[in-house]
Amino acid sequence: MATSVYSWGTGDDGQLAQPSIEKSGMMNTYRESAPRLVEALEGQDVESVACGPSHAAATTKDGRVLTWGKAEAEGGVLGLFSMGASTPLLGHAGGDGKHCLFPHWVSEGLEGVRAKQVSCGANHTGVLSDKGDVFTWGAGGSMGSASALGLGSSDAASRPEQVLFGDSDEVKIAQIASGSKHMVALGVDGEVWTWGSGENGRLGNGGTTDQLEPYPVEYFLEVGIKIVSIATGNSFSLALSDDGKVYGWGKNDQAQLGLGGSMSMDVYAMEEMPRQIDLLANETIVSIAAGGSHAMAVNSKGEVFHWGMRLWVEPHKMTALQQHHVVQAGCGANFNAVLTDIGQVFTWGKGRTGALGHGDNSRYAQPTLVEGLVARDVTQIACGPNYTLAVAK
Repeated sequence: MATSVYSWGTGDDGQLAQPSIEKSGMMNTYRESAPRLVEALEGQDVESVACGPSHAAATTKDGRVLTWGKAEAEGGVLGLFSMGASTPLLGHAGGDGKHCLFPHWVSEGLEGVRAKQVSCGANHTGVLSDKGDVFTWGAGGSMGSASALGLGSSDAASRPEQVLFGDSDEVKIAQIASGSKHMVALGVDGEVWTWGSGENGRLGNGGTTDQLEPYPVEYFLEVGIKIVSIATGNSFSLALSDDGKVYGWGKNDQAQLGLGGSMSMDVYAMEEMPRQIDLLANETIVSIAAGGSHAMAVNSKGEVFHWGMRLWVEPHKMTALQQHHVVQAGCGANFNAVLTDIGQVFTWGKGRTGALGHGDNSRYAQPTLVEGLVARDVTQIACGPNYTLAVAK
């Protein structure tokens, strides 16, 4: 069955892929407060989507990659270094050429590559192939900030380049995740690799040193923990083990690691190595998600736990969702979204950006059904800081 993509929220850089939206409101922003069909992706049979702060991406069922949104001149975040006729495009570049309002194919640099996943950071994009290889492109390093590309240098890459893991080309990857300035990769054997900015301990290497190429997170190897899923927030990372336990590391000034403590968090609080989230120790967690300064987890019963933003210093169960079986969670900057086993989407949090999809800009304290998608069977959701994407049948 063919799929469709819907977008809503604030997309001043074209993240919504809705070129017909006009600026509105007191802040004069591009905003869509209810789910709207991304017509440019109709017929493309999208498999998955990913959201960054200012750009977004999708993979199709036949393994191709599309990107749209802000095209950072310094690093080619979208991978659209050539806007000429030689590059197959789905539409055209909009505005002054710095923004792509229509999704474009990323072809050069991915010849012969069948993509299974894509991730978006603040100034970089990553692609995982069906053979377990990783490709990245975007901005390089700058004064005080390391490159998140993992290519061994601080140079920018305007087209996809392959990331090498260790001394062997036999290392294969099962999942990738992008933070604002770092990346995490999960090996098929359950090992975790990190690279990019080491600020706030987000690489889990026992310090704050930057890494220009992937290095394994030694903690998991030393204690024999096999990881099956990863997630990244702006400046922190999460990992889920094969026995359903959750580990976190990186910045913790908003209690985004869920480790407990007082409500008056230290602005410099961080964990330089992975730590287990104790309050989830008796739960069998099957899915994790991370946002700007908060995170969520879903257990095998479909129950949801959330923490962070200085509201909850440790995981708190969402009782309002107990009548629903949640299978996926997503975190924005100040809002949350969950997907149920029957394809329904619920959102809550601050609504001033329209990212909740309820047709207004109100704050919703409790999970509320996104009515604009009730006629569709949603299969995946992704949250940017101020917008949301959904793939539906």
